[in-house]
Amino acid sequence: MSTTGKTKQRTYTRRISTRQWKGIVLDASFLKEEIDIGPLAPILGSQADMEQLAYNPLPRAKMAFETVLHLMNHVVNEEGSHPFVVVPSTTKTVVSSTERLTELSAKVSLSYICLEMKDYVNALEYARQALEEDDEEGDDDDGGGRRRDEILSTLDTAGQTLWKRQQASARMYASEAACGLGDATSSIKYLVGDGKNDAFDRLAVELGGVSLEVASRDTTNGKNRLAKAQAMVRSSASAASACLGNVSAAKQLAMSAQAMSREGSYATRALVYCLLQEGNRTAALKLLTSAR
Repeated sequence: MSTTGKTKQRTYTRRISTRQWKGIVLDASFLKEEIDIGPLAPILGSQADMEQLAYNPLPRAKMAFETVLHLMNHVVNEEGSHPFVVVPSTTKTVVSSTERLTELSAKVSLSYICLEMKDYVNALEYARQALEEDDEEGDDDDGGGRRRDEILSTLDTAGQTLWKRQQASARMYASEAACGLGDATSSIKYLVGDGKNDAFDRLAVELGGVSLEVASRDTTNGKNRLAKAQAMVRSSASAASACLGNVSAAKQLAMSAQAMSREGSYATRALVYCLLQEGNRTAALKLLTSAR
C-alpha cells in the first residue's frame, strides 16, 4: 500500500458529527460512540470508500445498519427548506410486515457485526432488542406466547420463515455474546429457551428455515441445511457448557454436533477444546490433522 493510503487510514480514527450524501442530509450524532467508526467516506462507492472497506469493512456495515434503525423511527420533512431532511418522528411506529422484518434484520445484523468486532456488550444488547418481539407477553408454554402468534399472523409464509430464522439467529448471537461476557448461565438459557427436551431441535429448525417434515422429503438441500443448523446449535451449547465448567456435557454436545454435520469447523473446534481441557492433546492434534 502507498504512503498516501497509509496516511488516509490514520485519519479514519477521527470523529465527525455529521455526514452528507447527495440527496439526503443526515445527522450522525445518533451513531453509537462506544467504538470509533469515523469519519467514513461521505460518498458511497468512491475511491476513499473502497479503501476504507478494504482496510476494515465492519465500521461501514455497522454505520449502515445503525442508519437503518435511525431512519425506521424518523420521517422525511417535506415542508422544510430542504425536501430531504430527515427529522425525528414522535409518532412513528413499526406496523407493516416489511417494516417489522427490516428493523429485525438490522438489529440481528448489528449483533453479528458487534460480535465480529468483539464488542460483546452491544452484540448482546442488539440481540436482546431483536428478541423483545418474541418475549413480549410471553406467558405461554412455547416461550413466544400470544405476541409471537400475533406477529406471525401478519406475515405470509416466506415472512414467517424469515422472522423465525432471524429470531433463532438472535438467540445464537445472544448466547455467544453472553458467553463472551462470562455469563455462561444466560448463554445456555438463550439456547435452551423453554427448557423442553426438544429445545435444541426446535431452535435448529427455525435457524435452518426447514422443518423436519420437509427435510425428510428432501434428499439433499433440506437435510443438509437442517443438519448444519443442528450442529451449530449444539456447538454453541457445547461452548456454553464448557464455560460453565461442565466439560463432560460440552464434549457430548460437541461430538453430537460433529456427527450431525461435518461441513463446518465449529463442531471440530468445540470438540478440540474439550479434548484439550481433558488434557488429551494427542486426540486433539489427531482431530485437527484429520480436519485439514
